Order: sequence, then structure tokens, then C-alpha cells
Amino acid sequence: MPLGKTEIDYFSDPEKFYRVVRGQDVIDDIIESGKIRTLGSPSYRGTNPHLMLSEHPSLTDRIKSRPTFYPSFSKGSVNLDYASGDPEHYIIESNDKSIRPSTMGRHGKGSTHFPTDEAGNPIKEFDAKKTKIFKHVGDGQYETVRLKGTGLGKYAVGLVEGLARGLAEAPKYEFLNPPSAGPSDPNDPVYQFERGLISQAEFNRRMGI
Repeated sequence: MPLGKTEIDYFSDPEKFYRVVRGQDVIDDIIESGKIRTLGSPSYRGTNPHLMLSEHPSLTDRIKSRPTFYPSFSKGSVNLDYASGDPEHYIIESNDKSIRPSTMGRHGKGSTHFPTDEAGNPIKEFDAKKTKIFKHVGDGQYETVRLKGTGLGKYAVGLVEGLARGLAEAPKYEFLNPPSAGPSDPNDPVYQFERGLISQAEFNRRMGI
């Protein structure tokens, strides 16, 4: 995964699939549900300004506005036409092997790709954990969107919890005496034990106790 901001040129890989979505509500749905899915029901589309047609829509606008049941991807490169000039768009990237060419003519047969089930049938919901999501932040640059329970976010939470648990469970040692003006050699076991640098067992072993 790229670090920091990602340039648009990054989204060009013959082995990867890309999907462009618009609207904070779409991303909110992905974050909350953990699924990549279309929000194409008539009731939803009627309240979403990103999906509403103008008074005199073009043929392209009418085609793009038709409800679709399956989340579609393009292979090899991202198609920013689906951003429709909206700077607040997102790119969803995946290399999951279940994404296969469409077999339906209306949906760009052979060129459009859908996530599929084991039988090869397109599915309406795709696990977001199998994707990476990037938000456009301006000037052709993108930043990674962290999903709940996925990716670095999950790793970081686990790491912090593990460190806290380790500190809580770590054995506590008491100094035989507070650090004194005794041995000054950093390799001396008394010096090390007084300063908590070695355990009681290691101190006993080295002192022959």
C-alpha cells in the first residue's frame, strides 16, 4: 500500500480492478456495513443529489443513472468518467480473483467486471476487506480511507492493546537497594540489577546464588 498521498498514475495495474464512487453517503455506507454495494433503489436515488438527473439529461447521463444491482469494476486502470468531474470522489481498488468479466450485454460485456460467487454469478455485495479505498484530496492526489476492523487500523489497535497487556502482565522487580555509589561497570550484575536492567533470576544466576 502506498504511504502518504497517492498520485493518479498509481491506479494503473493490469492485475487490479478499480471502481469510482461519489458521495459521502456512499463511503459512510461502506464504512458502516463493511460491504461494497450499489445504492440503486429508486427511494435512495431520489434523495441522493449525486444520482439525480438534470432537467434535460444527456444520453450518457441517462445511461449512467440507470439502477444497477452489482458493484462494477474496470480492469487495468481507473475510469474517472464515473467521477463526472466531482472532485469529492473515491477510488476503490482490489485484486480479488472473484472479480470477473461481465457476461451481460447491458453491463459492458467483457469489459465491465463484477465480484462473483463460487458459481461465477455476480453478487450484490462485496467484502470491503478485500479492497483499498482512496479519497481524492485535490490536484490528482489521493489518501487512503481506513475502514473499521481492517488494514492498518486493526493492526494498530491490536498492537496498542498487546503492548498495554504486556506491560500490565510484566513481572515487577524490586531493587535490593536503591542505586548506590557501588559498581560503576555497566556490565556488573549488581549495577544492572539495581537499575532494573536484568531480572532476579538472571541476577541470581550470574551471582551464583
